[in-house]
Amino acid sequence: MFGKIEPADKARPERVQATTLAFISPDERRYALELSEKTAAGQPLPSDKDLAKTVLRGADGAVDIAMFGRMLADNGDFNREAAVQVSHAITTHRAQSEDDFFTAADDLKTRDEDAGEAHLGERAFGSGVYYLYACVNADLLVDNLGGDKDLARKGLDALVRALATATPRAGRTVTRIDRARVMSAPKSATGRRAT
Repeated sequence: MFGKIEPADKARPERVQATTLAFISPDERRYALELSEKTAAGQPLPSDKDLAKTVLRGADGAVDIAMFGRMLADNGDFNREAAVQVSHAITTHRAQSEDDFFTAADDLKTRDEDAGEAHLGERAFGSGVYYLYACVNADLLVDNLGGDKDLARKGLDALVRALATATPRAGRTVTRIDRARVMSAPKSATGRRAT
């Protein structure tokens, strides 16, 4: 990633913040590293206007940028139209929600101080068969990759594998099964559970 840095406060210009981040290609990364080496050797940085042109030359070797695009609001010359559109995963049926009630104990308190739980909460979760689709403009993908059909083929292969194997996941560490594993963890000599 490559970013634009500006003063966070005009009254204190030494405090800076990143205001814009951009994904960059392997070639653009190499240009940025070369520029940083020249700057470290004492050469002055290009003006703000020329800096983007010095680094952001093209994203032809970056499959992620070729597939999903890049937008720079400050400089549209370096935008890249996305060749792939992916839908949100939705269930193919009405999903039933399950309630999971959980408690959290304060292991540092002794039984004399408080015998109860420190927190009681509820969380809903569910599962389902998910439907997901992607639309690929193969010609634009090859064009975005500078005509490299082999790289486009490898990128599409990785995309298809990811679409087929990646599933929406949330709350995996707080379900009953995982909590049971933590709750049954052995206590140490101090009486506290090892987590």
